[in-house]
Amino acid sequence: MNLLIIGLKILLVVSWVLMVKNVLRLYHEDTGVKLRFDWLSMLNISGTVGLTLVSLFAAIDSSVYVFTACLVAITIAMVWFLNVRLMIAGDHKALLGLKLIELKDIRSVSAKFMTLYVETKTETIRLYAPVTERSVTMQLYDASKGRRKKA
Repeated sequence: MNLLIIGLKILLVVSWVLMVKNVLRLYHEDTGVKLRFDWLSMLNISGTVGLTLVSLFAAIDSSVYVFTACLVAITIAMVWFLNVRLMIAGDHKALLGLKLIELKDIRSVSAKFMTLYVETKTETIRLYAPVTERSVTMQLYDASKGRRKKA
């Protein structure tokens, strides 16, 4: 059981590393990238970060094996949910979930219920309740209509 919990904690760290790596990749490949989150998303992100810290430092004790394993597994699910809904736009590229897309490749942006659909030349990307501000969505919408900012 110790190995299971240690493995889950390693998977949790890897999940965060992948998210940070994607965001940094967008920063290095584009100009004008600003992280902007609405207040509800900031609460969600703060809660996920807090739960991650609690999960990583949770004791591996025989009396709380199941609790610790469940806590770490739930935290991993929260981190991956953040990964799926993250949306950040720069001047030329956008990070949609785990995909980095050129703004010029976006054909249309539409919303239905809690899902944002971004259609590119090759695929349709679904984002479940994106975590960024409305201004980022509008930037994507403007890009899809051909009204890009002059760089």
